[in-house]
Amino acid sequence: MKQIYLTVLLAFIPLVYAFSFISSGYIITKNGVRLTGQIGLLNQTNQVSTVVFINDFGNIYTLQPELIAGFVFERDTSMQLFESKISSEERRWVFMKVLAKGNGLNLYSIVTEKESSMGVTEIDGDQRKLKSMDYFLEARSKSKLPIRVQRMGFKRQMKELIQRRAPKLAAKIGSKGYRYRDILQIVEAYNEKVGNSKIFL
Repeated sequence: MKQIYLTVLLAFIPLVYAFSFISSGYIITKNGVRLTGQIGLLNQTNQVSTVVFINDFGNIYTLQPELIAGFVFERDTSMQLFESKISSEERRWVFMKVLAKGNGLNLYSIVTEKESSMGVTEIDGDQRKLKSMDYFLEARSKSKLPIRVQRMGFKRQMKELIQRRAPKLAAKIGSKGYRYRDILQIVEAYNEKVGNSKIFL
């Protein structure tokens, strides 16, 4: 009898976690339709990427990035957008958080957590639990996969991306205020030079 109770309890734990970290939002289907509901846990490791979605009828789905175009949820009165992308390094579908978009470059981030006993990641989880956060850039003028921004060699990589359309900005890369940690501001400045820009933070 104790084994039955334990089995039921263990089966119930993932469901409890699914409801513990929900936020209002919606998923975006592959054909652009928005389905409203609640966004639950984002599980993003270097093996799997899934997000829990609870629709307006209370049905719970665990969705992989290849099944949807992305999802949006509300956090601290602002909307957070994640898009489904293929990782250029791992050659698999992942959820990338949109940091900035514009006519020049799109900036994304991926937060990957170490595997835990529960194997889950909170969407707005404790930063101390995170394994890494990587930046990815997607050139709007090229139909290529987003490329990871390298901390080592950032100056050369960034200059190559923006030199042609923003040579004055490219000349500043590597100086104070234009380093790896300033990538959002750099992308914003570049997009302002080449057209419209929008930040998603």
